[in-house]
Amino acid sequence: MIIKIVYPILTIENFLLFGFQKSIKDEKTMTKPRQYTKEKNEMFMRSIEGELEQLHGTIHNTNNQLSRTNQELRIIKWAIIAIVILLGLIAIKLGAF
Repeated sequence: MIIKIVYPILTIENFLLFGFQKSIKDEKTMTKPRQYTKEKNEMFMRSIEGELEQLHGTIHNTNNQLSRTNQELRIIKWAIIAIVILLGLIAIKLGAF
């Protein structure tokens, strides 16, 4: 018994032709469960994108609040320093030191 092995000639044209036809066929013949899974994944991705946008906004607002609080604390710090200096000058003037 003689077994003849035939190798197809793989050219770029054949590869592109058969590969392209296969991808078109896959899209057209997608089964309902696969289509449902694809739609479900797309919905999940959209919800994740929405949550990320919401988190970005929350972080932005938090950053703004922290910046304002930091500025207020700096003002309070310098006000306390000024008060301490004035109290020291008053104490020196009254002869406490």
